[in-house]
Amino acid sequence: MSATPQEPIDGLCMTQACHGVLLDLQCALELWADHYAIPSEALRAMVADAFLFERAGMAPLSPNDFAELANDIVAEQTADDPDGSVQ
Repeated sequence: MSATPQEPIDGLCMTQACHGVLLDLQCALELWADHYAIPSEALRAMVADAFLFERAGMAPLSPNDFAELANDIVAEQTADDPDGSVQ
């Protein structure tokens, strides 16, 4: 539960809070991407889509769309890396 501010909200406070949230989100995103062996870029796109579409009141894209993106990323990384060490 958040406290009601006594004074007007400061833009610097908002910026600092946003940086903290983004850092936490990025760390969690990398952790879950590694856990499920999926590209973090595709997971980041899916998370961003969920936030944006929820805010707009629209249905997000299907998980299959993001799975296709993830498979494309893996295929591209494999083609670019002759050793086959997908990141």
